[in-house]
Amino acid sequence: MELYGTKKSRIELMNRSAGHFFRMVQDSWWEGLMLHIARLTDRPMVAGRTNLTLHNLPALIPDAALKAKIDRLCTEATDKTKVARDWRNRPYRAS
Repeated sequence: MELYGTKKSRIELMNRSAGHFFRMVQDSWWEGLMLHIARLTDRPMVAGRTNLTLHNLPALIPDAALKAKIDRLCTEATDKTKVARDWRNRPYRAS
């Protein structure tokens, strides 16, 4: 919408002329976004391998109060993005 959606007629023209292409772009962006969100909120260690996630951050904070707050926020982020990990972990992903 930001780039091309100034008029409804323009969106209709894009859909008529290259609808399949724009659907592929939309699906690709959606999949990439979901995968990145899932990675950011994964557990710090899975199957013996370390992951770079938000959950590594609290261990780097020396202040106990701030550390507890960041830990709560990381847990909240994980809870709110459960849909991304559920989508990623499906045997068959449909956008």
